[in-house]
Amino acid sequence: MNYIVLITEILLTFFLIFLAYKMGKKDGLYLGIGLFSSILCVMLFKMINMFDFDVNMGIPFIVGILLLNNIIIHRYGFDETTRILRTFGIAYILTYMVIMITTLTIGSKDSYNLLFGYDLSNIRYFVGGLLSIGMIIWMGSNVYDNIRKNKNNIIFNNVGSILVVLFIESIIFVSIAHIGNYTVVELFGMIVIRYLIEVVIGLLGLIPVYLIVKRKDK
Repeated sequence: MNYIVLITEILLTFFLIFLAYKMGKKDGLYLGIGLFSSILCVMLFKMINMFDFDVNMGIPFIVGILLLNNIIIHRYGFDETTRILRTFGIAYILTYMVIMITTLTIGSKDSYNLLFGYDLSNIRYFVGGLLSIGMIIWMGSNVYDNIRKNKNNIIFNNVGSILVVLFIESIIFVSIAHIGNYTVVELFGMIVIRYLIEVVIGLLGLIPVYLIVKRKDK
């Protein structure tokens, strides 16, 4: 069942990337980042078992943010990094505030727990997501831009960015969100599984990235 959930998230992520670009071109890509950020802020509180290790839901949306970031940087330049960070930060933080206020005011805590594993004590998940994805955008933009200056190839640029940035993201998130709750071996396994899943999704995501980057805005 967990694998079906993961595959569904992957397909939804790629579909939304295409849809966002088709409907709004550049602004649509930013809308996609905001949408993925909001969805992720809700889903990352839910843990599922993958390959005998616990991982947070929403991993495809993390990769989706990186792919959208790379598309924007490739098409519109490195100077877009600040706007991308601002779009992510606003959407992510506002979503968390809505969840928190709703939980405290109308007593929906049980509903969130049942659906997404949400709890105010899990604020470390929120902080881990905020810092790790902020790093994805900032570092991803720098890595992608630097690789592009030396070898301007869409596939090569994205693969380099995916392999480097997602590894660091996995370490940051797991360390902040889960340290103290799992053994060192379990933490290491969570980092490795998370990274491998992200890399596979990222490599599959080269298809929509390539198609979008090669299209001309009308």
